[in-house]
Amino acid sequence: MPKIIATGGGTDSDLKQNPLKAFWEKFSSLDKFSKTLVVTTVLFLTFAGAITTITLSTRSSAGGGGIARVDIHPGIVFMLKGQTQALSTLAFDGNGSPVNSGVVYEWSMSSASSAARLSLINGQITELTALEVGCAQLTVIARDGLQTITKSTQVVVSDNSSVLPSCASITPTPVATISATITPTSTLSTTPTPTSTPVPTTSTLSPIADAYVRSDINKNYGKETTLRADKSPKFNSYLKFDLKSTAGRKITNATLTMRVINSNAAASNGTQSIKSVSNSSWSETSITYKNAPAIGQSISAVKKAFKNSLVYFDVTSWVKANQGKLATLGLQTDSADNVIFYSRENSNNLNWPTLNIYFQSTPTPTPNYSPTRTPTPTYYPSPTKTGTPTPTPH
Repeated sequence: MPKIIATGGGTDSDLKQNPLKAFWEKFSSLDKFSKTLVVTTVLFLTFAGAITTITLSTRSSAGGGGIARVDIHPGIVFMLKGQTQALSTLAFDGNGSPVNSGVVYEWSMSSASSAARLSLINGQITELTALEVGCAQLTVIARDGLQTITKSTQVVVSDNSSVLPSCASITPTPVATISATITPTSTLSTTPTPTSTPVPTTSTLSPIADAYVRSDINKNYGKETTLRADKSPKFNSYLKFDLKSTAGRKITNATLTMRVINSNAAASNGTQSIKSVSNSSWSETSITYKNAPAIGQSISAVKKAFKNSLVYFDVTSWVKANQGKLATLGLQTDSADNVIFYSRENSNNLNWPTLNIYFQSTPTPTPNYSPTRTPTPTYYPSPTKTGTPTPTPH
């Protein structure tokens, strides 16, 4: 059988239709420096992508790092028409610890009735204004590198605190009711059937008092709109919280959030430390450096406090130790770059220090009694005997 031998290559038009061939021809025409630059860039991007993938995979398999969930505070948003509500959000890793840096947050609203409007759509803190009676879905997206976590909750707007619109999926706390069912039995049964009453899982507190003191000037700064931390001269800040609402509840996590205004550099290179203070008898309008209570052991610390950023301190152990009490936190730094935070006197409450407390969600059983009663007997008359009938002749 004769062999068929192919000779020659493709035509110019055939080569132009091959993108790899066209790329190679263009690459071959480059000078040595340009070729080196292209190859280096490709290798760098490949290496960076591989490192990112490996890092995220390792963090995920270890159960920590990255982001595993994002929460909205407050968790249940019920508003009256015309009301404005402050909202905040925070991401957590697989171990349940807050992720304090590197996360980008984006808010959005979905509403057919234009029930509410967001003041800001980017950042950890925003405000929601209730416009019309109805319902809407509030969503926050948290992004950390290649990871994206979404959380949504329903917003319910009413014009009456005791009446919810028909679209609401949240329900008021159920009230125990008694209903009688008549059954043929001789006993009265009152065995309770438990129903679940949801318990709020988050609480956001603002300080009831805050102030800073300074070592070089012994005067009161309790009405200032800022809190300060510095090493020289010494600036210490104090924040007092009322934790009575946490009594008897199981706390899973607590985070103190503070907004940085400024420092002497783009970012403080020091460590900002939140510490325990055993004495809470101080007054916001009279505290000075000389009469201020002693600041104790460090509870949580953050490095690199950037201008115009939020910093987060894990104060879970402190809240658990002070449940049901008035308690104080102290703020100090080991650097001399004068870090300034907003205080509760700032005109915008979105800038205030906030304490976000997370509780274990345990439904409380509410008995729903359904007694059964013995029916009252009804007496029917016996049939009346009418005698023997007389046969009719045929």
